[in-house]
Amino acid sequence: MQGRPLTERQKQRILELLVETDLSMKDIAQSVHCSRSAVISFNHRYGVRQYDGNRTRWTIIEEKLHVS
Repeated sequence: MQGRPLTERQKQRILELLVETDLSMKDIAQSVHCSRSAVISFNHRYGVRQYDGNRTRWTIIEEKLHVS
């Protein structure tokens, strides 16, 4: 079963936190009150952080630093 849809504010906040912080996906999800999988899906969609093989380490992709 899927959860409720994210608000536009939640979506924007996820992107901001992905770009501007080094918070884990789990911590971002808790901060925005959504699932970790929602944060990971947004990251995949916008390509903000790159997975380096360690579940807790993601690297910010430099050319993605500007959130519109």
